[in-house]
Amino acid sequence: MKKIFFPLIFLFFHSSPVFSETWITVTQFYEKDSHYKRLIDVKSIVKNGFRRYANMKYIKDGNSGTIYGITINCKEGIFNFENTMISKRVSKNNWIYVDSMGMNNRASAWTREAEDSFKFLCKDWK
Repeated sequence: MKKIFFPLIFLFFHSSPVFSETWITVTQFYEKDSHYKRLIDVKSIVKNGFRRYANMKYIKDGNSGTIYGITINCKEGIFNFENTMISKRVSKNNWIYVDSMGMNNRASAWTREAEDSFKFLCKDWK
C-alpha cells in the first residue's frame, strides 16, 4: 500500500504545467511530406471585449511542438501571431496580409490557422 500511496500523493498535490493545459486541435494538414497540427490551449483563452488571446501550439511530424501567443480581433477579423504577423479576414477562408501602412498585400499563408482560430475563439459561448 505504501508503494502506491506516496506516488499518488505526489501526483495529486504536485503543481505542474502539464495539468494546467487543455489542448484542442483547430487544424491539421499534410504539406511537402510533413504532418502539421495546430492546437489551442483552452485554459489560456482570455476574452477582452471583441479581442481573444490564447496560446497556440505548432507541431510538425509529431514533435513536442512550440507554443506561441495569438490574438484574434473578432470585430475586424484580424489574426495576430506573436505581435509580428497580421492577417485580415476578407471573407470566409480568405485571409490577406496587411502591411504596417494598412495596405492589403497578398494572400496569407496563415489562412488555415487564422480561419479555424477565428471560428473557435469568436463564436458566442454560453
